[in-house]
Amino acid sequence: MHILGKVLLGFVIVLGAVGVALTAKTITVRNYWMEQVADLETANADNAKTIADLEAELDEVRRDLDRTLFNWDDYWTNVQAEPAGGGEELLIVGLGTRDGLVSGAEMEPPAENPVLFAFRPTDEGDGYLWVGPFQAGQVRETDAGLDPVWRVRGNEMQLWEQPGEVWRFRKRVPTGAVARFNDLQRSLTEADEFIAAKDRYIQNQQKLGDDAKEQNRKRVEQLLGPPNPAAPPADPKRMEYTHGLVTALAAEEETRNESQVAVDRLRREIKKSNRQIDDLVADNKNAVAELPQPKSAAPNTTAAPASN
Repeated sequence: MHILGKVLLGFVIVLGAVGVALTAKTITVRNYWMEQVADLETANADNAKTIADLEAELDEVRRDLDRTLFNWDDYWTNVQAEPAGGGEELLIVGLGTRDGLVSGAEMEPPAENPVLFAFRPTDEGDGYLWVGPFQAGQVRETDAGLDPVWRVRGNEMQLWEQPGEVWRFRKRVPTGAVARFNDLQRSLTEADEFIAAKDRYIQNQQKLGDDAKEQNRKRVEQLLGPPNPAAPPADPKRMEYTHGLVTALAAEEETRNESQVAVDRLRREIKKSNRQIDDLVADNKNAVAELPQPKSAAPNTTAAPASN
C-alpha cells in the first residue's frame, strides 16, 4: 500500500474512534434532554391542573365578593370627619352634593335625608371600624353635617377627635349587620340603665352609711363628750352635755362614793354616840340603885265613909 493510503487509513481509524466517542456523547446528551422534556411535560400537566383549580377558586371568590358587595352599595373614602360645635353632630369634609350626596328635599319625590354608615380607621391603620349610622343634616357642595341615629354613650365622641383622620362612608350595609348593631345598642342601653340603677343604689347606701356614721358620732360624743371639751361646768348636772354621759356618770359615781363614805362615817359616829348614851344610862341606873332608898309607908286601914 502506498504511504499516502496508509496515512489516510490512519486518519479514517482516528476519525472513526472520535466519531464513536461523539456518538456516545450525543446519545447521553439526548437522553438527558429527553428526561428533562418528560419532567417538564409532567410538571406542565400538574401546573395546568393547579391553574385550573385556582381559577375555579378565584371565580368562586369573585362570586362571593359580588354577593357580599351587593348589600353594601356605593361608598366614599378619604373623607375627613370630626365632631362639630361641641354636640353630637359630625362634620364631614370631602363629601357633598358634588360627590352625589343629596338631601331628601332634592329627591323625587321628596323624602327624609339619607342615612350614611360611617367607618373610622383602626388604631393600627390596617382596617376600618364601624362607628354607626348617621343621618345627613345640612348637605353642601363639598361638606355636610351628620347626626347619629343612636344614643352616643359616654366619651365615645372623643374617639372621633383624631386630627387628619379619614373615614369611609357607605350608603348601605347588610341588614343583618344593622340588626346586630341595634341589638348591641339595646344591650348597652340596658347595661347603662342597670349601672345607673346600681350607682343610685350605692349612693343611697353611702348616704345611709354617712347618716349612720353621723348618728354614731353623735352617740359617741353623747357618751364620751366632744373631742376637745371645755372646762367642767359649775353645775355638775350639765357635765353630761359638755363632757359626755360616761364622764358625768363617773363624776356622779365619785360623788356618790364620797356621800357613802360620809354616811358611813356619820353612822359610825351615831353608833358610837348611842353606845355612849347607853353606857351613861347604865351608869345612871347603877348610881340610882346605890342611893339610900326611903322606907315604905304603913298601909291605911281606916274604912272610907259610905256615901249616901
